[in-house]
Amino acid sequence: MEQQLDNEFLGSIGKMMAVSLEAHKKTSASIDDIYARLSAPDGYTHPNKGNNRFENRSGYRTAGQRLADVGEEMQKSLGQTGRFVFQAGRLFADSEHKSTVTSSDVGFGVAGVVDPQRVNPIVVGARKKLVLRDLLVSRPCTSGIIDFPRESSFTSGASPQTEGSAKGESTFALTIASVRPSTLAHFVTVSNQVLDDVQGIRQYIDTTMLHFLKLKEEQEFLVGDGLANHQLGLVSAAISYIGSFAQGSDTVLDKIAHYVTEAAVIDEDVNFFVMHPQDWSRCLLVKTDVSGANTGSYLLSSPDNPGGAIVAHHIWGIPVLLSRNIPSGHLLAGDSSKCIIFDRTDSIIDLSRSHASNWTSNLSTILAEERTAIAILRTTSFRYGSI
Repeated sequence: MEQQLDNEFLGSIGKMMAVSLEAHKKTSASIDDIYARLSAPDGYTHPNKGNNRFENRSGYRTAGQRLADVGEEMQKSLGQTGRFVFQAGRLFADSEHKSTVTSSDVGFGVAGVVDPQRVNPIVVGARKKLVLRDLLVSRPCTSGIIDFPRESSFTSGASPQTEGSAKGESTFALTIASVRPSTLAHFVTVSNQVLDDVQGIRQYIDTTMLHFLKLKEEQEFLVGDGLANHQLGLVSAAISYIGSFAQGSDTVLDKIAHYVTEAAVIDEDVNFFVMHPQDWSRCLLVKTDVSGANTGSYLLSSPDNPGGAIVAHHIWGIPVLLSRNIPSGHLLAGDSSKCIIFDRTDSIIDLSRSHASNWTSNLSTILAEERTAIAILRTTSFRYGSI
């Protein structure tokens, strides 16, 4: 009895599958045609001119076609054996496979395709270190010209007084020295769109413009020639190093010591040196004489224990400033108390949208400017020469 019911049930299932099979075929054909038009898989050729349908010429079977195939196999199997094993994977076993999408397919590295992570602020190039202004005294000034009286001579008549006789008389002479502030400036023009759209661009422009303004200032203070609108710098105003105490066997450290001696014998002090970084390296590499010249231990420090003169940049207890404004092989030695920086206008950054044709061209001009001067009170306090 149970066997009869199972056969009747399976027969009903088979009839239902036969009825639905035709509907599946018609629906599958319509879906296949729509899908082929939308995706045009590699297994289809261009539409036939007569029926405007894509033609399958490579054995490609869509998911709808494979479902109809499974239905036919199910009906046949139930009729012959009364059982059917359904494998869902067959519906997708021959499905279309696309190539793996990689960065090159989406234009990796092409602006506007892949959203990058922006690192701010803008990375700037290498910058020279500014060393001189922090060493010298600076003051504001209230005029476009600075005068200062300078002693040109003093003759002392000081002596023990003989009772009833005239006292000794001293004489002196003064001159007036003058300096004028120089206007140091430069500008850059950028579009308003760049200022609006580029993150961090204004900070980059401001700091960079100020740095190169101060770099020019330091160059004027050190090596300005005093002509036209230039400042008379320390190197140009300094007296020449004579080398009165030089010896043939002198190292670079000996030569530097002679600068201090030459200043001392005319009652001048030295409290700073300025030299090229290459010459500082020469100083660090001086060694003691062991079995031949310059073959022993390093004098200023040790490579495996840097410190002392290397860290503090001192020679003979005197600070050393490193600047490429001083040519290699030369040295400036001086007394920082004998010169003053006078600032008429502090460094400023200004922006104008009305310069030239800026207003009609959507441009902005950014200006960095200052007015400053250096007054060298006593030129004999500075000496310059070779080492």
